[in-house]
Amino acid sequence: MSRHLIGSSRALLAFALSLPLAPHAATMAARAEDTAPTETKPAAKAEAAPTSVVAGIVLSGAKAVTDKDMVSLLSTQLKTMADQAQLPLGAPEAFSWGGKNYKGEQARALIQATTDALKAAGFSYSLMGKPVEAPGSTTTVFTAISDAQKKMLLGYWVQSETMLLLVWAPLEVPADPAPQAPPPTVPKDAPARKPAPKQG
Repeated sequence: MSRHLIGSSRALLAFALSLPLAPHAATMAARAEDTAPTETKPAAKAEAAPTSVVAGIVLSGAKAVTDKDMVSLLSTQLKTMADQAQLPLGAPEAFSWGGKNYKGEQARALIQATTDALKAAGFSYSLMGKPVEAPGSTTTVFTAISDAQKKMLLGYWVQSETMLLLVWAPLEVPADPAPQAPPPTVPKDAPARKPAPKQG
């Protein structure tokens, strides 16, 4: 892992632990649910699972939050953490799992499926501190880092009995400086060079 990724992750962790994330995220999640389209008659064909542009993975069973204003609002806390770490935040994404057949106990399996997909794509997944409890919801902040892709994702989950929400965005982490080539060395047993004869 690069020095910048390690340092950025530590800075974000320190700040995330000081944020009252849960009340804010729970409120935003409720608004996202209220603005979600109501269910209609089943379509003839099953809707394809959305693919995350941020992570490059398929999120089975999820629905993408397509309202740009809502996505921007949901990512407010991510931007606050990124600003604190002095890292630019890329375009955020938000996804939700819910509906009349959803049960809160499904959240663990859905989160595990997502983290497994991240790991299969080359990311290491780490929680940032302990989950934060609020009335009716639990919020968990995390990072996902890929050394091969030189990419770091910052995101959070909100779990409730009626829905599961995922919000994340890439962090633009500066690359490590290129290593400088060492100066050439002369072998100890190399013959000494004789001075060129003077031309008279």
